[in-house]
Amino acid sequence: MIPYLIWNGIGYLYVAVLSAIPAVKERLTEPVDGFSMLTLLKEMFIGEHIFVTWFLRCLIVYTIVTPLLYWFLKNKKIAIIAFLLILVVLSIINKQIVNYWIFYVFGACLGIHGKAIVKAKYKSGLFLCCSVYLTVSCLFGLFFEYKQITVYSILRLSQVVAVWVCADIFSVKTELKWWLKISFFIYVCHGMVLESVEKVFLIVLGKNIWGAAIDLFFAPVVALFILVLLAFVLEKVRPLWSVLTGSRGK
Repeated sequence: MIPYLIWNGIGYLYVAVLSAIPAVKERLTEPVDGFSMLTLLKEMFIGEHIFVTWFLRCLIVYTIVTPLLYWFLKNKKIAIIAFLLILVVLSIINKQIVNYWIFYVFGACLGIHGKAIVKAKYKSGLFLCCSVYLTVSCLFGLFFEYKQITVYSILRLSQVVAVWVCADIFSVKTELKWWLKISFFIYVCHGMVLESVEKVFLIVLGKNIWGAAIDLFFAPVVALFILVLLAFVLEKVRPLWSVLTGSRGK
């Protein structure tokens, strides 16, 4: 909860600061007209200026209702009915907080009734089939838009299962390097850093095809380098790092 509030606030302050710079404000998609403490407090809970925290917002809501959800899902038959019912609701209500219920309930059902499935090691033949399916479904998604949210959700769930099967072949038992443990920090911070880098590229290179090509290939690399460097420095200040990331990291 605390990292969610903090990063939402940082997201608003980031846009507010950039909006105060005339040369940058005109290039922002949603600039802020002046700083407001009341708006800051609202943004800390809603997070309109740092869209990546949407999943934390959904997760907070789901976690609150988890005790009640567990009471229903511990019965296997009711769990199946709940899963199917959510699919029906998805076809009627297309709202973010509702759309991702299917993923949470699917994970909850597996956690309660399918631990053996989760822990199982899968054969290479199934790995090959899942790899082919992932490749085909992802390529298909590049050219076709899934307008029906229920179909989209089922497709995404099947892809999650396929990735989960394929991940077995890459499983290792060695201790992860510190830079592999900062994914949360990179996730919540990448939008702001990447946008800043892209704005610099745009100002320096101008609005042309070559500038766009350089931005496409090099802006993410520069942004990732900055993020890793930031994480390295912030981890040295352990209390601050713990507050920003919820103690995620080394």
